[in-house]
Amino acid sequence: MRRRVAPFIMGLCLLAAPHAAAASSPVRVQASVGFSNQYRNGPQWVPVVARVTDTGNTVLTGEVVVRGNTEASETYTQPVDLYPGTTKEVTLYVPAVGVGNSVTIAYRAGGHSLGEALAYPQAIPDEDLLVGTLTDDPGAVSWLRRAATSPRAHVVTLSPTNFPTAPEALAELDALVFTNVDTSRLDSAQIAGLRSYVQNGGSLLLVGGPDWQATLGGLPRDLLPGTPSGLRAIHRMPVPRFLGMHDAPTGKLGVTAVSAPRGVVLLAAGTQALIVKETVGNGLVDYLAFDPSLAPLAGWSGVGEFTSSLLANATPQSERRLPLDPADRSTSYLFPGSQPMALGAELANIPSPALSLVLGLLLLLLGALLIIGATVVITRRVRPGFAPVVIPLAVLLSAGSLIEVTPAFARSRAIVNTLSFVRLDAHGPAYPATVYAGLVAPLAGRYRIDYPYPALATNLSALYPGPYWDGGTTVSEGATTEMNLGQVGLWAVRAVALRTTVAVPGRVTTRLRLSRTGTIVGTIHNDTALTLREPVLIAGRSFTRLRDIAAHTSIAVSLVPSADPQERDYVPMLTRIYGRPLNVGNGIPAVSPFGTPSDMPEERTISDRIRDAVDTLPETNLMSVLGEVTLAAWTDASIAPLTVNGSRVQQRDLALLVEPISALSIPSGPLRIRAGTLGAEMLSVQPATAPYECCGVTAQPISFGPGGSASFAFSIPQRMHVSSLRLHLYAGGSDPSASGYQGVPGNAVSAYDWHAGGWTHLAFRNGAADLSRPGRFVSPDGSFVVQLVARGGGDLSILDAHQDLQLEVTGRRQ
Repeated sequence: MRRRVAPFIMGLCLLAAPHAAAASSPVRVQASVGFSNQYRNGPQWVPVVARVTDTGNTVLTGEVVVRGNTEASETYTQPVDLYPGTTKEVTLYVPAVGVGNSVTIAYRAGGHSLGEALAYPQAIPDEDLLVGTLTDDPGAVSWLRRAATSPRAHVVTLSPTNFPTAPEALAELDALVFTNVDTSRLDSAQIAGLRSYVQNGGSLLLVGGPDWQATLGGLPRDLLPGTPSGLRAIHRMPVPRFLGMHDAPTGKLGVTAVSAPRGVVLLAAGTQALIVKETVGNGLVDYLAFDPSLAPLAGWSGVGEFTSSLLANATPQSERRLPLDPADRSTSYLFPGSQPMALGAELANIPSPALSLVLGLLLLLLGALLIIGATVVITRRVRPGFAPVVIPLAVLLSAGSLIEVTPAFARSRAIVNTLSFVRLDAHGPAYPATVYAGLVAPLAGRYRIDYPYPALATNLSALYPGPYWDGGTTVSEGATTEMNLGQVGLWAVRAVALRTTVAVPGRVTTRLRLSRTGTIVGTIHNDTALTLREPVLIAGRSFTRLRDIAAHTSIAVSLVPSADPQERDYVPMLTRIYGRPLNVGNGIPAVSPFGTPSDMPEERTISDRIRDAVDTLPETNLMSVLGEVTLAAWTDASIAPLTVNGSRVQQRDLALLVEPISALSIPSGPLRIRAGTLGAEMLSVQPATAPYECCGVTAQPISFGPGGSASFAFSIPQRMHVSSLRLHLYAGGSDPSASGYQGVPGNAVSAYDWHAGGWTHLAFRNGAADLSRPGRFVSPDGSFVVQLVARGGGDLSILDAHQDLQLEVTGRRQ
């Protein structure tokens, strides 16, 4: 076991460059924290890049050690061996809440620090944007620095050599811009991290133009909003009215043609798409078919305003947080709200953990007594004269063995209780997961939890500040993950969280289609080795509970989607389906050795465990934003194997498996699409602080005051001739008095007329608006776009875009 690293003395200065270790140190350490020593304080992880050089003549076996200077700071390490005269660069990931205003980076070997450095990163304000650019030509991003943005945009430059692999670190960035770069230099781990960053809610802006082949060639097809097909010229760029612009540069524009564009085409010249926005998972991919660093945009006086509008439209998740109450600004897909949750209590909910320990100790005692008894019998029969010496010696040896063996045996009886959230996206078999683990220690002592795969690990308190504080933990990152918990008390619980991937061999395949009457029908095939327990199919606010799906079997499903925005019931869907409040405290209670603690519900069946997990697992709050149609199921199989002090222990597991269903088979002929089938995707947010700050009751509130706006898109099946469109909307708060109205205010909602190229106000009655000549409002690619603008003295609040906006469509599909 590695020795626990003592806390380092933290610096108090800000904005200074990292300091290298003194020349006399046998190891020279250089480091940077975050992105250009900037970071955002929130639920993300901050990359710490350390360069260590062996300046001596001795081979060193040691580790890089990183620690911030906040109360939530933990110690993070990574093993590094050094040879004389060599330099190695390693990247560690540290929770942003543990960074503070200074970070100590040291190289330790043999229990001693052989060199260290201090870095002084700057936490950027919540109201600013942090934009990362991946480019081989710094001049190619000069147009971003001309953005007349409010909020301010901090532009940092990345390269394929230092591009983070962890999506939780990329989540520090409000947007990623790829331009004039050879993306084939990104390795598979970096591509996987980029894909997860977008899936989790990140924004990726891709720039075409003359260098389109290098920029786009190394990216997977699912991150490209179409198929690039070569460079061509258009005589003049049309006015990007969708971005709020009323002018455009003159002169020829070189553009990268894109065939079969996916998503919303925000700007086009004839049939040539120039700006495309596509929703990918919870995030967005924006594509520019032209390079703004080149003529005619480079010399255009409006490029600053254009860039500002482009960034605002490319980063709606970031713009969304700006007018919110500061307490709600950190809410994201990584951190689903700060509402009270009894997660720590549920991790301690282990029935009768002492039973196996007591039985084991009795067996050890019985074994010692049998040895003593056998010694007495044999000695008296064979060598009676030796009895006065042999019998006391046997008693002493047995007692000594018990004293020596009992603590080790007791520690081996530790129990690990896990709750996990696994998203079954389309790129398995290694699926992104969050694993929450509670260690029950039957005996006081030092404990270490090992996970045999890479993970970002931390105390629960670093993710959910409050009464979860467990004391210091040392985390060793690398090909495996080691969490040294330090001294743990008798029958105490320590809780940790791991961001990782878990292997689920096989796939869960959903073959679902929409009937002509709008019912979702089809089959779900479980080709994994897991039994899917208590599965449920959700569409909008309707659901159907299914029977357990055994491994390698299929079941038939049928569900009529439904949703009513006027219902305004924001209870998470899984709580409505399975759960009820636990009504226990927020902290981690002491474990009762001989039974469930009195303030916690007893869990006799897996249904009891699911009920309690639904009310405590934070990610259940994200179900509505993962997709309008979603499959959820549970497994009590061990998918995240953990060991304690190097040994396997009893592990009690429960994992929520979620698969957003983005593709329903659509029939030809007459078709009805019911509310609860098509989800509203956020396109843009123009923030304006709401006079009445309310109400963060969901994971992704969108609230803005007079002058603010937001736009949303629905993707209607292509080749569909639409005969009717009905939009259902609620744009108040959970309390209608928050916005001063019960219904939808006049002139607050508009739909984009693709034929006229402008917005048309919608008239609502009882929370719904019927559009006349609906075909004008559906783009050739099937996009229906609506915009909400707060006018006068009223605020607008969309507490859940997948609930507060619903669309009904009828027509005929060719």
